[in-house]
Amino acid sequence: MSTWPLTSDFSRLLQRPQLAFRDPVLKECTVEVDNFGQPKPRSGNFATVYRGYGKDNRSFAIRVFNRRQDERLTHYQAISHYLENLRVHGLVGFEYDERGIRSAGDGKMYPLLTMEWVPGVTLFDWCRDRCREDYKEALAIGAEAWLQLVRAMRRNGIVHGDLQHGNILVSEEGHFKLVDYDCMCVPELLGIRNPEIGLEPYQHPGRNAETKMFAGLDNYSALLIYVVLKSLSVAPWLWTKYVDEPGYDKMLFRKEDFQNPQQSPLYNELLSLPDQQVRNLVHYLFELRKYPLEDVPDIDEVLLWCLSLEELLAARDFDTAVALMDRMSEEEQVPPHLGEQAADAQRRVQCRKALEEAIRRGDESEIMRYYVPELLDDYPAAEPLVQQAKVAAHVAPVLEALGTSMKFHKWDTFRSLWNANHALLAHRPSARLYKTEMKRLLAADAVGKLLDDPKSSDESVVRAWQYLASLGGHATAEQYKPRVESLVERHRALPILKKLISTAPEKPTMAHDSKLVNAWRPEFGDWPAAAAYRAACEAAKIRLRQIEKIRNLAKSTTLENEKAIYKLSRALPDDYHPLMHDRVRQTRHRLKAFQVLQKAITPPRSDLIIAKAWRDMKKHGGETLVSQKIAQRADLAQRRAELIEKLQQRQAHANANVRDRELLALWDEPLLEGCFDVDPVRPMYEVAKRRRLVLDRLRQAIEDRDAAAARQLLADRLLQDYPLSDDLQAGIQAVEEHASQQRLAARQRMIAALLGNRKTEFVRTFDHALLREICEQFKHHQPVISQWTETEILPLRSIGLSLDLPAQAVDPVPAADESQGNGHAEPPPAEQGGVAWLEDGKVAIRWRWPEPRFGNSCRLLLTRQTPKSHTHPDDVESLYDTTITRDQWLAHDSRFTITPQEEWLGANVIVWSVVELGYQTFHSEPLVVGQLTAPKQAKKRWGIFG
Repeated sequence: MSTWPLTSDFSRLLQRPQLAFRDPVLKECTVEVDNFGQPKPRSGNFATVYRGYGKDNRSFAIRVFNRRQDERLTHYQAISHYLENLRVHGLVGFEYDERGIRSAGDGKMYPLLTMEWVPGVTLFDWCRDRCREDYKEALAIGAEAWLQLVRAMRRNGIVHGDLQHGNILVSEEGHFKLVDYDCMCVPELLGIRNPEIGLEPYQHPGRNAETKMFAGLDNYSALLIYVVLKSLSVAPWLWTKYVDEPGYDKMLFRKEDFQNPQQSPLYNELLSLPDQQVRNLVHYLFELRKYPLEDVPDIDEVLLWCLSLEELLAARDFDTAVALMDRMSEEEQVPPHLGEQAADAQRRVQCRKALEEAIRRGDESEIMRYYVPELLDDYPAAEPLVQQAKVAAHVAPVLEALGTSMKFHKWDTFRSLWNANHALLAHRPSARLYKTEMKRLLAADAVGKLLDDPKSSDESVVRAWQYLASLGGHATAEQYKPRVESLVERHRALPILKKLISTAPEKPTMAHDSKLVNAWRPEFGDWPAAAAYRAACEAAKIRLRQIEKIRNLAKSTTLENEKAIYKLSRALPDDYHPLMHDRVRQTRHRLKAFQVLQKAITPPRSDLIIAKAWRDMKKHGGETLVSQKIAQRADLAQRRAELIEKLQQRQAHANANVRDRELLALWDEPLLEGCFDVDPVRPMYEVAKRRRLVLDRLRQAIEDRDAAAARQLLADRLLQDYPLSDDLQAGIQAVEEHASQQRLAARQRMIAALLGNRKTEFVRTFDHALLREICEQFKHHQPVISQWTETEILPLRSIGLSLDLPAQAVDPVPAADESQGNGHAEPPPAEQGGVAWLEDGKVAIRWRWPEPRFGNSCRLLLTRQTPKSHTHPDDVESLYDTTITRDQWLAHDSRFTITPQEEWLGANVIVWSVVELGYQTFHSEPLVVGQLTAPKQAKKRWGIFG
C-alpha cells in the first residue's frame, strides 16, 4: 500500500489550482495565503482545511484528508444521496470527489471534499467571548439554538458522530452550523462500525473503535454541550476559572471531572448553582456515564427528568405531568401530598384522549359521551377539543337528516340542508361523507349548467365531466352522459394527438408519422381545437406516400430510378425509416460515386481517381449505372492503379539500389503511356535508367582497368550516396590498385625524364599531382620543372584550354534533380564555348577544360582589358573574379553560371587554367571566352536595375 501524501504535498500544488484540481470550476479559483504567500491551512484530526475563492468571490472550504480511509467514498456517497432532498438548517452543502486533488509528491489524484464556507467562529471562541462579556442572555439563546439543532438532526434521522466545539461554527447572526462529516451517519449507514471514536471529554466512555453507528450515538455529546451552554448562561465566570486561567482548550469539562466527581471542583460548583434545572442536568450528565452507551436517552427525555411534578400540576400541564409519572422507576414515588392532584391529572388526560379519538373517528354520540366539563373545561391543552364537543348536540340531528335525504335521493332537500348548515359541518370529521356527496352533487350540477349554456366551450364541459368522474360520478348526471360521451371521445383523442405532436422527434420518423396519421379521427371534422394539428398530420401522410414510392422504385436499379429515389429522399430525414435508411444511403453513395466517376473520366484524367470511383461504384452495386465504354476505361484505370500503387511504394524505399531495381522491373511503359499519375515517379524511374547506364559504363571502365574513367564516373551525381554492390566495390579497388602501380611507374618515368633532360617525355608524362610530390621530395628539380612548365605546358595549345568542346565534355547522361517536382533537368546550351544568356536572366559560360593531369581549377575574370598571352590574372583590373574547381564545373553540367550586373555589360570573359605544383602556382595563357553583351529584349531583362 502506497504512503499517503503529506499535507505539504497538497499545499504546494494549491498555489497552482489549475494543476491541483480536476474540477474545471476549481481550476479557476484562488486559495487564501498566509503572510509568507503560502496556502493558509487549518489543521484538524482527520483533515486540513483551506479557504478558496471562486470567480464570483464566493468562499468555500477545501478539505484535504490527512490519511487513507478506504470506506470514505461509500460513506460520503450515502450522505450526499440522503441529504439531497433534505433541508436541515444546521448543515452545510458539500461535494465529495474521490479523485479531486493532485499531490505534488507523486502526481496522483486523491479524495477532496468542498463545502460551503461558514463565516463565523467555533463554538469555543464564541462561548469565550460571550463569557468575557458576561452576556448571559446570548448564552441562554445559544443553548436554545443548540437544542433546536439537535432536535432537527434527530427528526431527520441524521447522526453527526463527532459533536465537539471545533465542529460547531457560530455565524455572525448567531446560527449554529455543523461541519466535518467524516463520522456522520444516515439511515443507510446504521449498523456499520464508526470510523472514529470522537474527541474527549465530549464522548461517552462506552464509545470505542468497535462501536456501531446507531440513532442515539450523538445523545451524550449533545447533552454535554447543552449542559455547558446552560451552565454558562447562569454563571459565565466559570469560563474564566476553568478554561482561561488554566489555559484549557475544551469547554469546561475534563476527563478527570468524570473519573472522580466528588473530588472535582467544577462538579461541586455546578451542583451549587442557584438554577435547579442546571443542577439536575449536571446530575444526569454524570449519572448517564454509568449507563451503556445505547441506553443514553435524547436531550428531551433528560429535560423531562429535570421537571418538577408539583410545578407541572400547578401550571395545569397535565399531559407532561402524566408523562413524567409514566417514566418514574419503581423506586420513585409520587409525593403523598400530590397524590389526589396526580390522580386527577391522570383522569383528565384519559378523558382528553378519549374525546380526541372520538372526534378523529367523527362519532358525534361518542363526542357527547366523552365531553366531561368538570374534567376538560379548565384543561388548557383540551380547549380546542372542548369547542368541537360543545356543538355536537346540534350537529347530530343535521347529519341524520342529510343521511335520510341521501338514502331516498332527495337531492334538493340534501342540497338545502347542507347549504343551511355549511358553517357548522365544514370542518367536522363526522360530516366527511356528506361533504363528499355534496361535492359530487355540485359537480353534476355544473355539468348540466355548462351543457345548457350555449356559450360554454367543449373543453369546459369535458373538464367538468372529468372532474365529476374523478369524484366517482353522481346519479343526477346520468341524463347528461350521451351528450358528453361524444365530446369526451374527441377530447380523449385530442391529447393523444397533442402529445404525439409535442413529443415528435426533431427529425420525423416513419413510426411516429404512422401514429400521427392513425391518431387523426373523423370526429375532429372542423373542430377548431384540432384544426391546428391538421397540417402536421397531412405532412405525415405525404411522407408516408413518398416512402411507398421509394419502395417501388427500389425494385429496379437504373440511373433514372436512383435519381428519383434520391429526389424523393431529400424531402425525408436520413433516419426516417430504419428499413429504408440503408437503401436510400446506398442510392446516395451510388449517385455520388457516379458523379465522381464522370468527373474523373473528363480530361485531365487521373487513373487513381477513376479507379477509386470505380471501386466505390462496385462497392455500392452501381456498375449498371454506367455505359460499357466508361466501364472499359474504368477497368483500365484499375489495372494502372494497381501498378501505380506498387511503384509509389517502391519510390519510398530507403535503399536506392533496391528501389532502382524494383522500379525498372515493375515499369510497364505500354500500360502507363499517357498516365500522368506516374509523373511523380517517372523522374525517379528515368534516374534509375540513367544510373543503370552509368553503372554499366563503370563496369566497362573496371573491365578496361581505366581508373581515371572509373573515378570520373564515380564522381557523377547519380552515384553520390548510392550503395554500390560488392562486386563493383571490389572491381574499383582492383582498378585503383592497378592505377597506383601505373602511377608509381609514371612517377619513375617522370623522374627519369628530368634526370635525362628529356623535355618531350616530360610533356607527355606531365601530372601536376606527381610533380608536387617530386618537388616536395627532390627540391633540386624545381628550377627545371618551373622552366619546362612555363615553356611547354602553359601555352593554350599545350594545356588544352580552348573554346572547342569535345563530345566527351558534354555530359551524355544529364542527371535529373531528384528534389524537383517534375524531375526534368534543364537542357544544356549548344556544344560550343562562349557566353550565352539563359531564360532565367542568368549567363552560362562554357569552355574546354584541360585534362585533369594539368590541374583541377580555372580562374575566371570579367574585365574591360584585353590581356596579352603572358598576362597574369593578378595583373588584370577585374569587375568579377572567381576560381572554379573541376568538381564545381562538373556539378553544373560542365558550365559556369553567373547572375550579371548592369555595369558588367561589354566586359570580356577571360579564363586561365591553374596549375598547382605546391611550391608555386602557375597560370596558363589567358583564354578569351567571349564578351558579356546585352541580351535581346534588354528593357525587360534589365528592368531589375531600374
